[in-house]
Amino acid sequence: MKNKRFLTIVTVAVAGLVIGTSTGHAFRWGVFQAGRGWKQPAPAPAPAPAPAPAPGGTEPTRPEPGHLGDLRPGQGGSHPSEIHVGSPVRIIDRLAAGGAAKRVALTFDAGWVYDQTADLLRVLDSEGVKATFFLRAKWVEDHPDLAREIVARGHLVEDHSYSHQDMTKLSYEAREAELTRSGAVFQSLLGRRPDLFRPPYGAYDRTLLGELNDHGYRAAVMWSIDSLDWQEPGADRVAEKVLKSARDGAIILMHVGSHDGLAALPTIIEGLRDAGYRFVRLDAAP
Repeated sequence: MKNKRFLTIVTVAVAGLVIGTSTGHAFRWGVFQAGRGWKQPAPAPAPAPAPAPAPGGTEPTRPEPGHLGDLRPGQGGSHPSEIHVGSPVRIIDRLAAGGAAKRVALTFDAGWVYDQTADLLRVLDSEGVKATFFLRAKWVEDHPDLAREIVARGHLVEDHSYSHQDMTKLSYEAREAELTRSGAVFQSLLGRRPDLFRPPYGAYDRTLLGELNDHGYRAAVMWSIDSLDWQEPGADRVAEKVLKSARDGAIILMHVGSHDGLAALPTIIEGLRDAGYRFVRLDAAP
């Protein structure tokens, strides 16, 4: 019995040694190279880095006079997909031509400067001209009496954003905040929400135009003639630029804060009248 038990133990041990040796050789065979000895497996190659995403958006669109400009995605990024954005509002850069008399619209943007407003209103009053003012809502907050005086003199007041930032470079949420706050300021201080919007710097994209629709605006207003008064090139240059570029239906861009624009205004009005133009507010636009 002892011999049988001893033989059984030896047999099991030998079998285990054979199986272990065979398994070890089978495992190492995949990394053995004949004649070159044992080698460690080569490490797996690192994955190639993913290409950097292309920068999104395009430069803000600022149409040349007489053109509507391209409607392209802006740099502000897309809005959340679950939030509805309406169809883009139309863009106005001229009045509809036609009729017995040629028409032009004087428009004045206000951003920060305010101290010339009373003088500007006196010139318009003395010439019997009604204009359209695109006011920054923060300007209205800071100078509510001047904004009310503009309305009292018979001029049209419309929206130029709250803080005068390039709207195409803002996030969806920031644009929403701008439009919501701006509309609330006009409603509170002037009793009316504007329905025309002039984008700061003339920069717009398709998403912004859709958001304007959502907020009740009927159009984004550009211009046909940039007086360049903001460059302060001299009153004569400003007047010459406007008068040489005049045509039926033109929307003329000027600024409340321009000294040269204010000085040129009587010459511009007189010259356009002599050429057969009459002045209209933008709510006369179709």
